[in-house]
Amino acid sequence: MRLLSSILFLLLFNWGFSQNIPTIKVGEERLGITSLDIKTVVIGNIATTTYDMLFYNPSNTILEGELAFPLGEGQSVSRLALEINGKLREAVVVEKELGRVAFEAVVRRGVDPVLLEKGTGNNYKARIYPIPANGHKRVVLAYEQELVLSQGQYHFQLPLSFNNVLDDFKLEMNVIGQTQKPEVSQSKIENFAFSEISNGYFAKVEKQNYQPKELLTIKIPQVHGVHSTIVFNDYFYAHQTLDITPRERKKAKKITLLWDISLSMKSRDLDKELLFLDAYLKHLGNVNIQLIKFSNTIKNKEDFKIKDGNWKTLRETLENSIYDGGTSFTGLLEHTMTDEILLFSDGMKNLSTIVTNHNVPLVVINSIIKANHQELNTISSLSNGVYINIKNLAPNEALNKVKYASLNYLGYESSNKNLEVYPSVSKIVSEDFSITGRHFLKNDTLVLKFGYGNNVSLRKEVILKADYKNPLVKRFWAQSKLNELQKDSEANKEAIIKHSKAYNVVSNHTSLIVLETVWDYVKYEIVPPIELREAYFKILKEQKGKKIATVSDAIETDEDNQNLTQFTGTGNISGTVTDTNGSPLPGVNVMVKGTSIGTTTDFDGNYSINASEGADLVFSFIGMHPLETTIGNSSTVNIKMEEDASELEEVVVVGYGSVRRTNVTGAVSVITSEDISNYATVPDALRGKVAGLNVSSNNGVPGASPNITIRGASSLSNSNQPLYVIDGIPVEGNIDDFITPAEIQSINVIKDVAEASIYGSRASNGVIVINTRMGNFRSNANSSNDSMSSNNRERIKKYKGRLEVKEIKVNEVYLKELNGKNDLSEAYRVYLTQREKFLDNTTYFIDVSNFFLENGNKEIAMTILTNVAEIDFDNYEHLRVLAYTLEERGAYELASFIYAQVLQLRSEDSQSYRDLALAYQEIGLRTKSNELLDSIISGAIYKGKQRRVFDGIKQISENEISKAKVPNSEATESRKKSFDIRVVIDWNHNDTDIDLHVIDPNLEECFYSHTTTKMGGKISKDMTQGFGPEEFTLKHAEKGVYYIKVNYYADRYQKLNTPTFMKVTMFKNYGKPNESKEIKVVRLSKKNENIIVAKLVI
Repeated sequence: MRLLSSILFLLLFNWGFSQNIPTIKVGEERLGITSLDIKTVVIGNIATTTYDMLFYNPSNTILEGELAFPLGEGQSVSRLALEINGKLREAVVVEKELGRVAFEAVVRRGVDPVLLEKGTGNNYKARIYPIPANGHKRVVLAYEQELVLSQGQYHFQLPLSFNNVLDDFKLEMNVIGQTQKPEVSQSKIENFAFSEISNGYFAKVEKQNYQPKELLTIKIPQVHGVHSTIVFNDYFYAHQTLDITPRERKKAKKITLLWDISLSMKSRDLDKELLFLDAYLKHLGNVNIQLIKFSNTIKNKEDFKIKDGNWKTLRETLENSIYDGGTSFTGLLEHTMTDEILLFSDGMKNLSTIVTNHNVPLVVINSIIKANHQELNTISSLSNGVYINIKNLAPNEALNKVKYASLNYLGYESSNKNLEVYPSVSKIVSEDFSITGRHFLKNDTLVLKFGYGNNVSLRKEVILKADYKNPLVKRFWAQSKLNELQKDSEANKEAIIKHSKAYNVVSNHTSLIVLETVWDYVKYEIVPPIELREAYFKILKEQKGKKIATVSDAIETDEDNQNLTQFTGTGNISGTVTDTNGSPLPGVNVMVKGTSIGTTTDFDGNYSINASEGADLVFSFIGMHPLETTIGNSSTVNIKMEEDASELEEVVVVGYGSVRRTNVTGAVSVITSEDISNYATVPDALRGKVAGLNVSSNNGVPGASPNITIRGASSLSNSNQPLYVIDGIPVEGNIDDFITPAEIQSINVIKDVAEASIYGSRASNGVIVINTRMGNFRSNANSSNDSMSSNNRERIKKYKGRLEVKEIKVNEVYLKELNGKNDLSEAYRVYLTQREKFLDNTTYFIDVSNFFLENGNKEIAMTILTNVAEIDFDNYEHLRVLAYTLEERGAYELASFIYAQVLQLRSEDSQSYRDLALAYQEIGLRTKSNELLDSIISGAIYKGKQRRVFDGIKQISENEISKAKVPNSEATESRKKSFDIRVVIDWNHNDTDIDLHVIDPNLEECFYSHTTTKMGGKISKDMTQGFGPEEFTLKHAEKGVYYIKVNYYADRYQKLNTPTFMKVTMFKNYGKPNESKEIKVVRLSKKNENIIVAKLVI
């Protein structure tokens, strides 16, 4: 458990093929491994390696870590396990969206599960928490990889390079079915040697207080023409080496060379790529080459004539490349006037899709581990080309792949028609080949067919007999089937999810998850690891015939209710809880007896919960007698609760609900009406009454309320004012505009942030809870204007602060350095050096892009901006900032591509559908836009999904859908909305609370606790989680200036690398022929609370 407001330490866990063993990074410091146990099993050309690691945290602070590592071509994660409460808990496969929903809901409850996701290419991420202060964290990670045959041997590497001595080090390796002794060719570890065993070779070593220092390389020699078969039940895996007579390709006379100069290509192995080009161009001799350098756009084209393999000028041009910008393949691969296309790229398509010309052979060359290997393989094979991962090949082997025609596997023949064999389609092969299948019978015979093009020129017979047995064979088959399904990942999505869950393999659409309790697995219908399955299925049996609750959100509650889960989605049972006088009771706990399914009543005493007929509901509220009732055949259950006199004096009101006085000793000060009746203003009444509460003048601003601060309260947003709550209604502004001391029954001053946590981050400066004598204060946030006294209305509408748009200046040192240069060319050169310190910093690239834009160079500005996509194409919060900025600059086509990626990453968020729909409107895709907005309005996106439902977004979408409809249609006219003024705010960080305020020319301020103005302005429902939106609309605007103010309460989690960015969209004459629109992207920080960000003049 931990408080959700804790500042998180972000740790980076790096790992990859031939990279260092994992280290945990905190700032510039690394947490070391104190114990390491490595086990590797090699079967044929597949190696499974398991790292059992014990990390040590030497600090006095509990740390959080991020497991982030790329895997190379042919590598996949096969296992993740973490130590929880002293025991190792295995991760299980879950659908990606469901995994995120479950993960985030459990995190909101204050518990930290683990979710490992596969991202773009073959990159993995997971958050690890907690790593105990001055303690250890055990992590087990396993991956599988296809070994590459090079010079008649498989090469297996382990990166054993440590700066510290390990307390314990173990290494063992089992090579099953091997007939020749493996060789340890580098880093000879003392006593680590292979011995022959019954089914192959085995090596093992154990050492204490040992420091491994070098890369360990194992060579596993192979005999050509020999095959072996390993089986498990009815699964088989057969491995075959091949004797191939190569066929030389026809030499190309004209080549298009596509050279990727996007930011991610800075890490290319340039020497290896140039070595390959040198060998290939010398082989070709004379050839014409058109060079195209590209990143976010095509940067330049240049023609070269190579004679006798002399390519010096071309080489110099490639060596002098500047790497900057995202990666767009638009217009690159459709060339027809060429013999061959050479594409040097990592395939990280973050600004466009890849469209290929199947009539021209495409040879793809890549030298980066963190690459989109699957995509590169697919696009090259579709054009009868080849993918060359030169990271894994010797120079002559890389040359042979393009010099000679590719041998293809063309299928198999067998009398057993029940076999399910993979690969099942044509595949390029080299000197070795493996095939796996299921439903085989002993001594079944396979005839494997190979050839060039579609012509069979080689047949190999394989008799399926059990040379060896190993249960890993089942997993090999599952992974092979998955690899084939993922060639068309979106079309096969449902089949992929089903297969992944059945065989516990991670895919493009599934993740690995570890949850805390068996109830978490039950709620989300996730089959848990073995140790929890007995309890899991027992619970399911007990709940047979009952609907399991749909969990859409969870919050951390007080000490008495720390295990209560709150559900904000719509339930099938609903009702109202009142006291004996009929007044609604907010904050009542409602539980389904015998489960952890529960909710709490809202401001008006209303609740909804998922429960089946015959279940018992338990209602509890401090100061009231608990009640139980059994659900009958009605879906409405109203409850009246009676006071428990014995407890009333032990209760303190802290907001929408109450807590026991024993829980808040020292945290709450109570002031009665007798203490304040003789004062004219509330601040005067509070002055000197509460320890730690300070009342001071507001710098002489006329009409402004005094500053009230509570010592010990802290705010991420740097505002000092506490939150006021009057009869359960939060209000902002001058408290004397809302109430006088004569109207007050009591005041509770809450100084402990934890006790005020029901209000979220806006309560970080403390809360002043006011109970009136009448007990029925209402602002028009919860009732009509008529329900509020005319006196209150007159007071509430006058804004008395300074009306001035705040210019948010960015005064970073790096911008000052750029500003000091004589011209933009010099500034760009400085940027290229400067950025090395900020390669993972989204804010840096946005700031520098804005610098170049403001100084007149739109092209460089856009190139620099698109680096945001290069930083992390799987970070939806970064991508939202990029899309916002693209919209601000009018680049809606590219913004729609980015929003489409966000929707893939966050399909559980209704905001993702709306963002993409609005971008589609701008580029004329009205039908698609309409479908997305309709899915929000109709609720289709929530059906059958455990997604959060945000109040207010439906109404906002209804205001927007008329623009998506086909013009002049009957459906359009019936839904058409128009406003003189419309303002919408959105933000990029999840679970962030930002409030929209609009001040009209009459100085009436419209915001969440004053939602309708005299002029007719309306504010949408307050959005305290998610990404927004919040909206202000005004049908008939009077002439004058309208100021747009925001109140930023900061995030549930403080973001260390990226501040919150907010998009403000302002319309005049919305939905009318003379509509005008302006977008402003505002960077928020802890210093920007309660600021006026823009204005509209009518």
